[in-house]
Amino acid sequence: MAQDTINILLVEDFEMVRSGLKKLLEEDSMIQVTAEAVNGKQAVELYEETRPDMVVMDITMPVMDGLDASKAILKAHPDAKILILTMHDEKRFAARLLRIGVLGYITKKADADALQAAVHSVYQRKNYLSDEARDTLLRQMLRYNGTGIDRLSDREVQILTMIARGKRPKEIAADLGISVKTVDNHRAHMMEKLGLDTNADVVLFAKDQGLT
Repeated sequence: MAQDTINILLVEDFEMVRSGLKKLLEEDSMIQVTAEAVNGKQAVELYEETRPDMVVMDITMPVMDGLDASKAILKAHPDAKILILTMHDEKRFAARLLRIGVLGYITKKADADALQAAVHSVYQRKNYLSDEARDTLLRQMLRYNGTGIDRLSDREVQILTMIARGKRPKEIAADLGISVKTVDNHRAHMMEKLGLDTNADVVLFAKDQGLT
């Protein structure tokens, strides 16, 4: 294997999507997918085992999502290079991921050229944001100024969004792999920080912030 090959840890829970992404990435002779993970927990473990040049990671996954996995990898390896793949409705996490040290952010709608360009950019430690992500970040900066949402933890933002989408505590707990009591605690802290009293207030706030 040539020295200048970019070795990728690809993290995506759906096998067909992962297979398609691998094919797109490896159309570039400089890129090689050398390890694959199906959730964030496995990604953290495989990063330690394989020490790839960079990670291409989905956000929404079982066991541990891409947000928590990125935080875990970057905590242990601050120089890790991570490119996040996102669905349209996940772009609300863009600012938080960039703040913790993720270098790139691109949607799954990107074509092969854009995906490969993102990989090369992140590999060179340059930030890469798709046009959609840049637009979202600008809207977030304008919308969140003075609302108090920036004081929420990553988990509180997740729970805020899930409540606004009509999910009950048991469903949220199952999706996030935490207890119902923990969900209730996060919900209470989140509502206190934002000055909200009811779930109806949460829904209205989330809609106003563009989180649903």
